[in-house]
Amino acid sequence: MFHLTSLYEFHYVSPTCFKENIYHIAPPGKKLIEKVYNIQEDTNHYNAILEECSLEKHFTIAQAFKDCDKNHITIADGHHLSRYGHSLVLNCLVKILKSRAFERI
Repeated sequence: MFHLTSLYEFHYVSPTCFKENIYHIAPPGKKLIEKVYNIQEDTNHYNAILEECSLEKHFTIAQAFKDCDKNHITIADGHHLSRYGHSLVLNCLVKILKSRAFERI
């Protein structure tokens, strides 16, 4: 079922490099879960790294995917955001920007 993905520990972004980024990974879709071994655990691991960094570097993580229909966040491939997924990110960022619009004035 998982073929090569269960044999190799391959990630496009290493955990070390990921620490230098500031974004939250959307939960994997059904298709990606079926194709990639351990993808849900990897997603949780990288999001935990992000949580750790937010505490160390004092930033807030945008929680765009917290209370939503997780079955519709991605397109059929289970990886890329759908229109719904993109709208969740946009709405989250707009909300953050509006709430902080006058903080530094």
